[in-house]
Amino acid sequence: MSSQEVKEGLAEKGIQALEVHRMHRPSRPNAPGIQYEMVLAILATADDVKRIYEIRDISGLSGFKIETPHNKGEVGQCHNCQKYGHSSRNCRLPARCVKCLGEHGTVDCPRPKDRTLCTEPPSCTNCRNSGHPANYRGCSHAPKKRPTRSPRSAAPQSTRPTHPPPQEEFRLAPAPVRNPWFPTKKATTPGGDTPAPPPSLD
Repeated sequence: MSSQEVKEGLAEKGIQALEVHRMHRPSRPNAPGIQYEMVLAILATADDVKRIYEIRDISGLSGFKIETPHNKGEVGQCHNCQKYGHSSRNCRLPARCVKCLGEHGTVDCPRPKDRTLCTEPPSCTNCRNSGHPANYRGCSHAPKKRPTRSPRSAAPQSTRPTHPPPQEEFRLAPAPVRNPWFPTKKATTPGGDTPAPPPSLD
């Protein structure tokens, strides 16, 4: 199912998707690109976000799972102007192409969509250099990952000598002098009969 079909299927369910992107791993010099069986949908309102978890099929396709994107700690990039730090929903800057230096949106780029048919390498509108697109995270203008919180520094240790806590000595309890189950003297009843011995614990 293409990204456009997913977007149209969500619209049939009353959910407005601003953008739908097919998730993929870009090709590398020693490895081809891989298209994953998942899409990223950017929804218009918070109500759409709540309703998307209630749908069970999109254009007849069922058995899928909906989950929120995992936060990688990276600063977001606008798909309209290709700058960092804001989303295309709130962008008021002119559209810029992610693949070339042209002053147009990515969908209006005259470059062929098939990379094998491109005669020129992509160019970055952020650093104005050729050889990579504007969404390349290795670009010199791309922000690094957000710094993680450093753990609180440990309190300085005292210079006073510390003594180990006193250890209690383990002592066995003394043996009982008399077993309460077995009296030492035979007791007799007023009638002269000897009482029966106590029951055994065996």
